[in-house]
Amino acid sequence: MVREKLASINLKRNEMSLLKSCYQCRKKFSSADLIEIKNVLVCAACKPIIVQKVEEFGAVIEPFKTAGFQIRVFSFLLDIFILLIVLFAAVETVFIVVFPPFLKFASMLNLDTKSFEDLIMFGVLIFVIFFYFVYNVGKNGATPGKKILGIQIIRTNGQPVDYGVAVGRYFASILSASLFFIGFIWILFDAKYAQALHDKICKTRVVYVNKKVRPIRRQKK
Repeated sequence: MVREKLASINLKRNEMSLLKSCYQCRKKFSSADLIEIKNVLVCAACKPIIVQKVEEFGAVIEPFKTAGFQIRVFSFLLDIFILLIVLFAAVETVFIVVFPPFLKFASMLNLDTKSFEDLIMFGVLIFVIFFYFVYNVGKNGATPGKKILGIQIIRTNGQPVDYGVAVGRYFASILSASLFFIGFIWILFDAKYAQALHDKICKTRVVYVNKKVRPIRRQKK
């Protein structure tokens, strides 16, 4: 009986030693149940995940690390701080350069200057905010706050964003904020890429900068 039990245990050990792990889920399978893709073995259940990675990045190992909710909040707060400084400078410039000749001309025509002042200031605020986010994202793939923290915006296929994507993402982010910020909170529940609603809409994601793969500032052609 003892010999039979020992023989059974040794047989199971030998069988286990012949089993191999799936690269994705790390579960054990026999060699016949595993599929080789790009020099790694995966089970049938994990095959679609690996195939998608190969199609998107040309490799099994994804070259980008996803930026989570916390660092994105910090980058947003940094951007707000920087943007306030930029807005203050823009408003002061308008007051010093634009308003004096405008008010002089308006007073000569007996026009109500108050409404025009408000309209100009509102226009300056909208323009600066739009320019800050769209220009920086379209040109560098990141706002100043994101660059400081070493993260950037890319497409879900790993390619850099352009100005068209930056514009679309800007307006989509307004939608994310208008829904009681649910669009931003979505990041916490997106297991794959930690995407916000505007990322989903524009097919973008936020990742840590991988200088070996793609720097933030794209090379000029």
